Amino acid sequence: TLPERALHVPWESCITMGTSFSFRYEDRYKTVRQLIHLLVEIVAKGGNLALNVGPQPDGRLPETAISRMKGMGEWLKVYGEAIYGTRICEPYSSGAVQFTQKDDTTYAIYLYRNEQDAVPEELHIPIQTAFSRIDLVGGQEALDYRRTDDGVAVRLPDQERQGPAPIAHVLRFR
Repeated sequence: TLPERALHVPWESCITMGTSFSFRYEDRYKTVRQLIHLLVEIVAKGGNLALNVGPQPDGRLPETAISRMKGMGEWLKVYGEAIYGTRICEPYSSGAVQFTQKDDTTYAIYLYRNEQDAVPEELHIPIQTAFSRIDLVGGQEALDYRRTDDGVAVRLPDQERQGPAPIAHVLRFR
């Protein structure tokens, strides 16, 4: 299970990739998007994710589980800096945005529920910390932005708004 809010003590959620802690034929596995969202929420709340995969009777891992792990690995190759070695920061969560921090850098991870979600021209990020630059992790650096009453509106590059919605847009505030 997940706590409702950030915890400032070490904690871990042990969650299954499918619906059972042991192997089940015809199990329904979470999608890569669901698993990444789960990981991001846990990390933003200061926790660790122990992702359970039940091996088949012959000891091998199910192909679907391997596929999901590879998908998570591909996402983490690009965006892992916003996950690995990060800490809780305020606000840890606001709507579709989860926050993490490492040293002087704050990350805002804007999550999209599914591929059909509309990708806005601007991402509204409720951040109050001081920064001088915003980069799109895995993409364009020094994005255009404007201050708002409740944070900042970050203009996404045109190519980021084409095609299906990504799992997330990860912004780096320095």
